Amino acid sequence: VFRDGSASARARVRRDFLARAGEALVASIDYAEILGTVARFAVPTLADWCTVHVVEPGEAAPHQVAVAHADPAKITWARGLGQRFPTTPDDPTGVAAVIRTGRSELYSEITREQLQRSARDAEHERVLRAVGVSSAMVVPLHVRGRTFGAMTFVHAESGRHYSQDDLSFAEDFARRAAMAIENAIALKEAEEGRARE
Repeated sequence: VFRDGSASARARVRRDFLARAGEALVASIDYAEILGTVARFAVPTLADWCTVHVVEPGEAAPHQVAVAHADPAKITWARGLGQRFPTTPDDPTGVAAVIRTGRSELYSEITREQLQRSARDAEHERVLRAVGVSSAMVVPLHVRGRTFGAMTFVHAESGRHYSQDDLSFAEDFARRAAMAIENAIALKEAEEGRARE
């Protein structure tokens, strides 16, 4: 009975979350603004941290366009961290790998060994440990037939852990965000076309 009740409550929270997110996602035709909205919406319902990376046409490496956390000071810190340790196109896991393959990654429990493998150097590893990451998932953003970017959801200070069910929900959320981005791009192109005429 307890499990049934908690599953029902979780489903209700997720439905409400998607309804509110859907309203927010159609409120702009600027895709960078949409991605910022996506990241902010994920915190704290879906993550303690959320980042969004995209690869612009003609670029090789993904760059961070949005980061969200409940504490504004931590957002500033995370942006600086993203500049000090940028994602590289050939990273074997994480954002770059998800963008390359178009497939999600789920890390239900982040171990010390995983942090060591993903760190660029000792300083990067120290920073990653300080964040206290307990679980993470990275999902692709597919726009117009290509993997346009990736969303990273992280549990840290809450100590929560992601499941396969959470990953499915995050992928659904990313699909909705991608549709909003496609609509924003199409509207912008239509406006530019009218302006040229």
